[in-house]
Amino acid sequence: ESQRVGTVEQILELPNLKNIKNAEIVNMVFGYTKKSRLVGKSFSISKKDGTLSADEHKFYPIGINQFGAKEDISLFIQALWPDKNAEFDPEIIIVQNDQQMAVIPVKILKKKWNRKARIMNAIFNLDFSQIKHGDFILQIKVHDPLLKQEIIKSLSVRIL
Repeated sequence: ESQRVGTVEQILELPNLKNIKNAEIVNMVFGYTKKSRLVGKSFSISKKDGTLSADEHKFYPIGINQFGAKEDISLFIQALWPDKNAEFDPEIIIVQNDQQMAVIPVKILKKKWNRKARIMNAIFNLDFSQIKHGDFILQIKVHDPLLKQEIIKSLSVRIL
């Protein structure tokens, strides 16, 4: 569908659940989401094709943080999140040369808190259409409800 061929292995960190005290962004992966006729259990990985189910959507991870500004890009975020009722509303910012360039419009596709693991899984659709091409740092900021401070995690991205 994407006119791309290749194989990529992405390693996701396994969080240390014994030492969970405050919030932390553990994993972030870019991908594409497509509607599916089959509704899967949210945030389960398909043994058939390796996609991540999010109700009626399938998340297809991409192996490189490089994409066109007009592409429909999604971001899977996994965070240690001790409190289900705490707001999980990340702000996503584009930075270049230590200067904030823009706040990326975000639409929540699906988020779900796992009570046993105290993990927040979320998929967001991102809108890069107003960003010119170039190399950037994508900063994800979320407010830690326990420490009352911001958690920031960064990813390098290239917009084509």
